[in-house]
Amino acid sequence: MTQHEPVRARVAAAAIGKVTRMFSGSLDDILTELFQNARRAGATLIAVSTSTEPTPKIIIADDGKGIASPQALLSLGESDWDAAATLREDPAGMGFFSLAGRATTITSSTGGDAFRLAIPEDGWTGAHELYVDSATHERGTTIVFAANDDWLRQIGGAVERAARYLPVDVTLNGVRQSRNDFLDGATYIKQVAGLAIGVFSRPFSTYDDHINFHGLTLRQRLFSLVETDYHHWSARIDIIDAPELQLVLPARKELVENAHSLALDTLVKTAIFEAIRERGRHCLPKKDWDEAATLGIDLPEADALLTQWQPGTADEYFGAARENPVEPGIDALLVPSLDPFTAQMLHRALALAGPPPFAQLLDARPAYQGYRWYDALEVISDCRPELAHDGSVLVLDQTKRLSDVNTRIDEASLDLIFSSGRHRRLSLDLYLEADPDEYGTADEMIMLVTRESHLSPSELAAYITCAGFCFCDDSDAGSYNDQRDHYEQAALHRAFECLKAGDESDLAKIKHDFGRHIAWLVPKGRVLSLEYDGTSCSATFLPRERETVVS
Repeated sequence: MTQHEPVRARVAAAAIGKVTRMFSGSLDDILTELFQNARRAGATLIAVSTSTEPTPKIIIADDGKGIASPQALLSLGESDWDAAATLREDPAGMGFFSLAGRATTITSSTGGDAFRLAIPEDGWTGAHELYVDSATHERGTTIVFAANDDWLRQIGGAVERAARYLPVDVTLNGVRQSRNDFLDGATYIKQVAGLAIGVFSRPFSTYDDHINFHGLTLRQRLFSLVETDYHHWSARIDIIDAPELQLVLPARKELVENAHSLALDTLVKTAIFEAIRERGRHCLPKKDWDEAATLGIDLPEADALLTQWQPGTADEYFGAARENPVEPGIDALLVPSLDPFTAQMLHRALALAGPPPFAQLLDARPAYQGYRWYDALEVISDCRPELAHDGSVLVLDQTKRLSDVNTRIDEASLDLIFSSGRHRRLSLDLYLEADPDEYGTADEMIMLVTRESHLSPSELAAYITCAGFCFCDDSDAGSYNDQRDHYEQAALHRAFECLKAGDESDLAKIKHDFGRHIAWLVPKGRVLSLEYDGTSCSATFLPRERETVVS
């Protein structure tokens, strides 16, 4: 068996040659990294300035403790931070290399001797020796690096972003930059595990920064919560002293996934539930209420408030507006989510009933199942239309056949079955159903009306539209208004066919379309005489006959 020599990890010399590609080289990244270095060095002021003489450049000067070792500065992965900074932040010794590939001059003093180091564009890979000169400089560090005209135009915004949450004063060409509290606007702040967690009454946004690492902000997915009344909860984290949270190198734009970063969700979740407890009321789903309890946070049950039931429609943009939630009474009945056809039939049955057959109809909210007040309410468990014609109960194939020839049926009813086991039968004069073999237009809907129905064509068309119209976001289908208008006209034609027989149906459609599209062209005071025999059409304007006035 072959014996292998022991091995150890090492960094290949060729990797040094790729150092210019370890950072994006953007102005934002450079300012962020250099500001972070100045902060760790104990700076109380970072002064940024620009110059165009003899070429565009940016100057960053700080009053920190200075750099003791120029060699450490140019040693990738090595730094001369003290033990406290190393323990607290785990600096990687890479931030200065955000300038890699850019002509840079650095002058620094720790309070005694100072040095000056000029790094040309090709001096970052270790291919050439760089000479360090003595210099005169006050305690701190000044870095001058080559820029371009675009960077000089962008410098204001870039400095403002880099300084926004930095705990160090920053000036740009002598003008002090504003600083903000990362948790400003939080409704609740919890300090735990070296973190300040701010809870906000707003949705979580993937476009916002969620974690502040001493001025370096990160976008990180954090736990968020939405109550059933659409009240949103989200959080931000301000890192105070949490060395266990480490950043992915070299870019430092996200957290390393470890036990401590994975625990953030629980910490944020706890803070949000505590904020809800302070608020004193909530509309949380029962599962979230249970989760709060497992975290040791006792919350009252969700508010006993539900919205009044309105029939659902096929088009989510056109549903009836939900009124303010109300407290359910002892006789409240919960209506589950129904398909739009059944919902419209229930709406029609309730309209036919005259006096409301139920004291209070409210939208069921399955997420509340398990709350005592909610479980005490009765709910409709099934809603079954029943149809009869020529002495027999109709099934799907029969309803489809009768609908195709616009036959009026004898009877219809809606049987409501409740969770308590009781049921209630409501009279109905309309049956609507999607044809499973068709695309779903108004012309293809299965629709039956009883002989005794007093529905008008416009009323029936409204039920057809609510049950069947659904906006298509395909640009070829036309605008929302165009699509809805087309569907409503098709529904009205279908209603004429169903409610009127033979010529009466055709004449009703002609009169409707004439009134909608043609009548406005007839001059005032004139009568239009129109004849069409299937092949040719003639039209004549006639004077309106004078009305005879009887004295």
